[in-house]
Amino acid sequence: MEQILTNFISTWGYAAIAILILLENITGGSYKLDDIDNLIFELDGDISLKVTEASTSIKSLALLWVWVCFIAREGSTLLIDEPELNLHPKNQRLLARFISELVKA
Repeated sequence: MEQILTNFISTWGYAAIAILILLENITGGSYKLDDIDNLIFELDGDISLKVTEASTSIKSLALLWVWVCFIAREGSTLLIDEPELNLHPKNQRLLARFISELVKA
């Protein structure tokens, strides 16, 4: 996980921390890769699920995490179809803030 964070910060600068915190606020947990590169969602450090076993929202937001951490580069374009789908209105606002921070990064 440290290597992911290091790569993420080298790509996005210290805005990376704010971006990750916003994503964690939306999901109520965090994403990580396990030892064999399964994408895992951890809820408050107590519950760990493979993303394939999680809710639709967690799966959708996992795609954003993967894009930001591994794919995005300066000048990249991200297309999101129906970003509000399956999100509580509060989380829709947080997602808008998340996207705004990506644009500014």
